[in-house]
Amino acid sequence: MASRRARARPSLHVAGPEDVPNGDQGPVNALVTSRTDPDAGLVKREGVPYAFYYKAHVGVDGGRARLITALDVTPGEVADEHLLDRLLKEHRGTTGRTVAEVVADTKYGTYANYVALEQQGIRASIPPHSTMSDRGDYSADRFVYEFAADR
Repeated sequence: MASRRARARPSLHVAGPEDVPNGDQGPVNALVTSRTDPDAGLVKREGVPYAFYYKAHVGVDGGRARLITALDVTPGEVADEHLLDRLLKEHRGTTGRTVAEVVADTKYGTYANYVALEQQGIRASIPPHSTMSDRGDYSADRFVYEFAADR
């Protein structure tokens, strides 16, 4: 019987000083704090009541089970796009696998994220953020839905 060589897994990624911070608080959050939950962030969006919230940023594997492999909880006003790198690191540490493709909503569709993913050789299946609809190489017209591949 042939022996199997154990493959070294990367260690679990825990956010540390080398990670990019969550991002700046919104201007209102610099002035207003919840007396009962000071870590929550004050948020007002169309269709969402003005209140204190948290956001859960979740990474899942590409399999049919959609297992959660990365999770970060932030105050509600933190912009999603600032968490992509941390989620990728946590996913790699949890699974021991490299990432081939990132599928995300438009909040992650920023120029900086597209460039970072391209430099790492990761396919970005992320629609452009609404303010990025006409940004050069990463304009909205370059993103086409591939029906056969369902991506």
